[in-house]
Amino acid sequence: MKSISWKDVFIFICVYLVVLSIQFGGAAFTFTSLDNWYQNLNKPGWNPPDFVFGPVWMFLYFLIALSIWMVIRSNAKTKLKVSCYIVTIVSLVLNFFWTYFFFGLRSPLLGMIDIFTLILFILFSIYFYQKVNKIAAWLLVPYLLWVVYASTLNVAIFILN
Repeated sequence: MKSISWKDVFIFICVYLVVLSIQFGGAAFTFTSLDNWYQNLNKPGWNPPDFVFGPVWMFLYFLIALSIWMVIRSNAKTKLKVSCYIVTIVSLVLNFFWTYFFFGLRSPLLGMIDIFTLILFILFSIYFYQKVNKIAAWLLVPYLLWVVYASTLNVAIFILN
């Protein structure tokens, strides 16, 4: 295992800030719809309280950034690393657009289409990451599980409304 330098720490912080920018970008759509639209939707009984989502996403984005950082630090072939970066970027873009579709456009249907595609790309990410670093791949599993859970909420909200 390589020792961690200050450069490595700086790279991790940069990666985490980039990943967080996705969350903050999506949050703009969320906040505009929370009080006047989302609160009035019929939701399933397993829908968590609103205050749960922010901390969960902060933790998940930390894990995503950590897994990306592990890929960056790896000695894997450049082509494999690029595959990891591409599927990760696509999944983060899909994550952002889920928020835009669901909250910005107030469309659970478009959100559902997006979130199922997002699940597919998270699975692709895990597949490619495990070729580079198994721990980095495992760090993406909580993200996958949360998005699968979120997809059940999305489907339920679509059906109930």
